[in-house]
Amino acid sequence: MRAGAFFVLFTVLCMFVYLMPTGETLTQPALHGLTFEELLNAENESNAVQGESEVDIQTYGELEPKIASQLDLGLDQPETLLIKGELSKNDTVSRAIRRALNKESMDDAIASTVVKKLSRIVDFKTSMPGDSFSILTDGNGQLLRCTYEKGPFDVYALEFPDGCQGEERIYKDFVAVERHVMKLSGRIDSSLFEAFANSGEGTKLALAFADVFSAQVDFNTELSEGDRFDIVYEKYFKDTEFIGYGRILAARLSGIQKDLTAFFFKDQQAEGRYFDHVGRSISASWLRSPLPVFKVSSKFSYARLHPVFGVKRPHEGVDLSAPVGTPVMAVSDGKVSFAGWKNGYGRTVVIDHAGNIQTQYAHLSRFGADIHPGKMVGQKQVIGYVGASGIATGPHLDYRVAKNGRFINPFGVKYAPPIVLAGANLKKFNAERVSLDTMLNDTANERVFFVETKLLNGPPEGWMG
Repeated sequence: MRAGAFFVLFTVLCMFVYLMPTGETLTQPALHGLTFEELLNAENESNAVQGESEVDIQTYGELEPKIASQLDLGLDQPETLLIKGELSKNDTVSRAIRRALNKESMDDAIASTVVKKLSRIVDFKTSMPGDSFSILTDGNGQLLRCTYEKGPFDVYALEFPDGCQGEERIYKDFVAVERHVMKLSGRIDSSLFEAFANSGEGTKLALAFADVFSAQVDFNTELSEGDRFDIVYEKYFKDTEFIGYGRILAARLSGIQKDLTAFFFKDQQAEGRYFDHVGRSISASWLRSPLPVFKVSSKFSYARLHPVFGVKRPHEGVDLSAPVGTPVMAVSDGKVSFAGWKNGYGRTVVIDHAGNIQTQYAHLSRFGADIHPGKMVGQKQVIGYVGASGIATGPHLDYRVAKNGRFINPFGVKYAPPIVLAGANLKKFNAERVSLDTMLNDTANERVFFVETKLLNGPPEGWMG
């Protein structure tokens, strides 16, 4: 009888120990001295508590500190430190980084490591004031990661994935930006620039709008008070800050003299161009002017009173007044035959074109990048900048066109027939045009149609800045 009772007691004890929650402190009274009934009651209470409890699911990252604290393992969890800075005027990258490190009482030897390793992919000689950097160190002051930003899409990274003693990774990083597709409408009362400024947008967007219609409109002589513009365009933001304009997707100019609409379209084989409602290119093989916006200060004439010498003589070109530094574009594809100083014309570029036509751009303040005799240039390529070099009373461009060796009125040049879409390209264009036309016709003066996040490691297509 005693043996039987002992066996039952031993079995219940084993069951109780087995059912006790793992890792929890035993809060029940000690088992020594309990009667058989008390033991059974204790077991029932334990089961009841287990049935009411909720399971707490934690990730490893959440659980690790808790375990270390509870078990007092003494795990070292060093904090990280993020240091940011940017280059000032006359700064060097090394000096700027050292200055930022010294503010945090950090070892400035990190600066030498960063410059030495990142110089494999970054030309620090081209660094500019405003370039920024960030340095991440561990609690012991060891370098974990550094990024150097030269522009919104030029971010270079140095990191040690396995700690500062491990092998480093050096690469150009991707940047998360937001692309906003927007619509803007406005009234033109005095100038295109003022109309865009009154709508809260910058000069670059106004210039791009003028460029879309550059083969059809002279924005200084063919605009009237009350003309209107509508534009669907891209704006890019990084960390909620505006960083620049993308492409103009659709544009419309509604005026007394002209009503024009343009839609951007790009097929698989060709460059993107702007087309009208029926799929006919609005661009031409010849621009009306090498400047998108200007004022005609002197017209083509065979007997003009010279503003400096005070005598009448032929003026076989047109003077286009514009601020110093305004970009001058090649009006058509061609080859540079002269780029240099040309007596009273000052800095001058001459370009030879097909059909035995030659264009001349004079009084430049400086030449465009890599412009030299023999250089092939494309339409709208910047070949120089407006200035007042040579004999000039003020900043302007002396623009001339010669055909078969004889100067002609630049504004009398005839244009080649435009490109017309057909077949599959026309079908694809029409599908895209319907959507863009709906946006253009939206009744709101300002609207954001949609926003998307893009990961980029370079400027997007159509980037204007």
